[in-house]
Amino acid sequence: MKKYILILFFLFTGFAHSQITVVLQQPPPFRFDVDNLWKVTLTNPGASVNVYLYGEVINSAGIKVVDGRTSNFILQTGTKKVSASEISPVDVTKYDNTIDNTLKKTGTFRSGEYNICVYVRDAASNMDLGVFCNDYEIINSTQSELIMPEDGETLYLSRPVFSWLPPSPNPSGVIVTYQINIFPVMNRQTPYYASISSPAFYSEKNIKENVFQYPVAGKSLIPGMKYAWQINTFYNGSLFNSSEVRSFVYENSAELYSDAPNLFNSVISNEHKDIAGYLEEKKKNLESDDYFNSLNKNNS
Repeated sequence: MKKYILILFFLFTGFAHSQITVVLQQPPPFRFDVDNLWKVTLTNPGASVNVYLYGEVINSAGIKVVDGRTSNFILQTGTKKVSASEISPVDVTKYDNTIDNTLKKTGTFRSGEYNICVYVRDAASNMDLGVFCNDYEIINSTQSELIMPEDGETLYLSRPVFSWLPPSPNPSGVIVTYQINIFPVMNRQTPYYASISSPAFYSEKNIKENVFQYPVAGKSLIPGMKYAWQINTFYNGSLFNSSEVRSFVYENSAELYSDAPNLFNSVISNEHKDIAGYLEEKKKNLESDDYFNSLNKNNS
């Protein structure tokens, strides 16, 4: 009789803890790092239990490339968002020698399709109490490459033009948009530090092209001020990656072109859609004797 009671006890215990719900936080689009394995929300409808998390990553060939096990922790009744501090240290095993290099270089696994599972297991019996599995496509794309202005360049137009190259390769079937952020660089700040510590001087989202001209409605750039700028790339509205941080210095065009104060107030015609080319042409004009002679003649 005691034997049957013991069997029923273990059956009941297993049933009581078999309903833990595991929800993995949605990773960034087309990216997945080992740390994403432990970003889970657990719902335990039963009594508190001592558990640990076990995660594994299997590629499209059915080969396990990574698995890991967290430290034990007490899962109380109710819903809990797991924090990194309570599951550390985490023991991670990488079965592919190139995985570590790829993770360090790109912050994600190599391009491909993966089946990723996270289990909640009883710390005493190693029995599965809950599981989450899903298939993910991972793409190793480059960051957006900043083109113009060049790093450290001095700009004289009040509405400068910014351009960059898109990430490569871009996945098919996704909507790609960009965000430009411009930050003031204070004394002794590096451009990168300014980008993470200073509020944005100007920010624009949902840019559909990889060229952006500073808008008329934007706050006026401060002459003599150094700025940092960066491009964020979004896939279907979710942040995919961020570019490097570059800097530029804005100078008052009126001081540079004191002999032609109205030069930059003119409307750029359809013949000068290339702003950089337009500026270069005007610089050459300013340097020519004929141009200055015409100015003097008009002023006489």
